[in-house]
Amino acid sequence: MNLIAYQYFEGVDLMAIEGVSEGLIMTLITEIGLDGIRKFPSAKQFTAWLRLAPNNKISGGKVLSNHIPKGSSRLKIAFRNTANAIGNLKEGWLVDFFKRINYKKGRATAVTAQARKEKPKISTFTSANTEKIIALKPDLVISFSDIQADIAKMLIAKGISVWISNHRSVEENYKFIVQLGSIAGKTDEAISLVNQYKNEIKEICAENQAKQIKPKIYFEEWYEPLITGIRWVSELIELAGGIDIFSERKKASLVKDRIIADNNEVVVRNPDIIIASWCGKKFKKERLIQRENWHKINAVKNDFIFEIKSEVILQPGPASVTEGISQINTIIKKWHQYQEQKN
Repeated sequence: MNLIAYQYFEGVDLMAIEGVSEGLIMTLITEIGLDGIRKFPSAKQFTAWLRLAPNNKISGGKVLSNHIPKGSSRLKIAFRNTANAIGNLKEGWLVDFFKRINYKKGRATAVTAQARKEKPKISTFTSANTEKIIALKPDLVISFSDIQADIAKMLIAKGISVWISNHRSVEENYKFIVQLGSIAGKTDEAISLVNQYKNEIKEICAENQAKQIKPKIYFEEWYEPLITGIRWVSELIELAGGIDIFSERKKASLVKDRIIADNNEVVVRNPDIIIASWCGKKFKKERLIQRENWHKINAVKNDFIFEIKSEVILQPGPASVTEGISQINTIIKKWHQYQEQKN
């Protein structure tokens, strides 16, 4: 295959590139070939065609959105697999590049997106196709929260082993990772991973933590009724150098105890930043800012309203303590920069 690729691409040794596999080369040849590649004037246009580059929407010099377009292909998946493989290598210039991007943006979103393309969807958070789960003959089903108790009960009744966790805090999240590592026979590796997460949080949040003035933050987990963030979200906000305006509710184990009965309570507490994550549902900013009296809130007046995807911040696993806190930290940094410019 190395020789074929070398001849096909006119003396370019693709196998010399870190992470490139025979599978990627075969997919590249069969999907577009050398002539197909030549049709793209630049690498940027090629990645845009693959839908691997953000679709930047700019108005008045300001980036309004930069989401990667939806859609997939065999070639796009092959390149994603290659990038993932590079992330597992020990050294090399592409590895260094991957680590820099991983440090800034986090790996969880890319891994989640890839998994979503390749794996069958058999369950949501509140409902599951138990027959499909049973058909997969799992050795173990891992579940989360008392909300999934009925799903676990049905599976156990069918003879499936189920491990259901119900952690709420950052520390409990770490314990969950170690427990999972222990089940997989990788206890030492899991402990090392947790220590790595802790060190990374200290490093990326050090600047914001040192600030004397900290922004007041309202986190919205649901919109009707209003539900504020689960405990680990509140703790991550504080670790990133912010103040959760509803921190007194963070220890509530049940969702009903985090419901905000009166919308004006948010107005009274007047957050500097609003972060929304509507449990997997698309966040609609206009719906939020049109609430009665919410135009009086500093975050609304200054347009400091952000969304963090639920798979990043509300997942009961590593994503929240890696990419989740990284995004919160970036938002708080933007707020401090805004304050400095204003003053």
